[in-house]
Amino acid sequence: MSLVQYWPKEEFIAQCIRTEAEELPEQVLLAVHEPMNLHRVGLDTDDSLTEQDLLAEFLKSERPIPIVARSGMGKSHLIRWLHAQLKLIPESKEWHIVRIPKNASLKQVLEILLKGLEGEIFDKAREDISTVGEKLSTKNIADNLLMFMSHRLEKISEDAVLSYKEITQNPNLRNILGEDELNKLKRILRHTGKDKTLSSLITDPNFKKRLLEPDHCIYKIAERLISGAKQKDLSEIDYELKASDLDITYNILDLSADAREYVAAVRLNSTLQSRKEAAHILNEVLSDANKDLFRHFFRFSSGSFVDLFKDIRRALKQKNQTLVVLVEDMAAISAIEDVLIDSLLEESITDGKQELCVLRSAIAVTDGYTGYLSRQETIKTRARYEWHIRDQVEEGEELNNRIIEFVARYLNAAR
Repeated sequence: MSLVQYWPKEEFIAQCIRTEAEELPEQVLLAVHEPMNLHRVGLDTDDSLTEQDLLAEFLKSERPIPIVARSGMGKSHLIRWLHAQLKLIPESKEWHIVRIPKNASLKQVLEILLKGLEGEIFDKAREDISTVGEKLSTKNIADNLLMFMSHRLEKISEDAVLSYKEITQNPNLRNILGEDELNKLKRILRHTGKDKTLSSLITDPNFKKRLLEPDHCIYKIAERLISGAKQKDLSEIDYELKASDLDITYNILDLSADAREYVAAVRLNSTLQSRKEAAHILNEVLSDANKDLFRHFFRFSSGSFVDLFKDIRRALKQKNQTLVVLVEDMAAISAIEDVLIDSLLEESITDGKQELCVLRSAIAVTDGYTGYLSRQETIKTRARYEWHIRDQVEEGEELNNRIIEFVARYLNAAR
């Protein structure tokens, strides 16, 4: 008997073997899932555990669980696996499960959170979200993003000036802060601490044209906020500024006087290190600028996003339901990451009385993601652990057996 007799038809192979795991139906995902090497990392622990251990902790924890790994290691796949497993549990019929895909737009994230909720508050919130989406173009959002980045550059400049003044008045602070922090302050002051600053450059009409072109990361970030992202974009586009973005290849005299003076003062056009520093500073303010943009455009009649999230939990509490929030990629919620994390950390019980529904959540985070690093200690303190996906390095017969099992699972699923 030949293997050809058991080989699936081409149409079934095409349905089953997708280049992106996120495209798989849940039944296929569970059938072909390759077990991952998970480590639960705490203050003094680093335990090697399984996905079933992760599922068990999720079901008993009311704190957000961070799932951390390098890009391409399967974080969103693990979130999808968790989602599929939760739906198999009989009690999940009484849960309001929200899974936020990594390619979701900001509008889609908000709509997903509100899906299935009834009541005047939620109807009005959906109307508010829809109105914002209809009014704004991607270029308009990108332009506003640059404006908010400019405001943030001014803010970090003011903070750096005050910090440096304190250091000069109290030399002991140098030892407390350390050389790395001092060098960071100097870099910020170098690029933002004068009248002619990095802000002058990114708001310059001629330089800004480049940043607002459809292939530039600023435009792509705005596009992701408004329209979401294609799977191809997520794998190919780096949503950060690079030193090359600050190359001025045209006549520098086309820039405004302030922008020209900044470029000359920091030798931006002649020194790669200067461009790297400027790009790093811009990426640091980008996250906060995203949040400023959200607060500016998305307003709810019931109050802030945190108030809206509490309304969701109160409504579910009245129905005796549990809220489950699964985020495939923290970068997908960059504009609301702070307020969403604050909401996920809020306890359901206050002064001995349960006012909000039970909440369980998990957030996938790319290792080193700036938005997470700023909240890492708070989340780790409350959640107690991070779950890391580690590389599985194998060779010889063990590796061959894993490959055979992996291929066999796909062949069976395709059949």
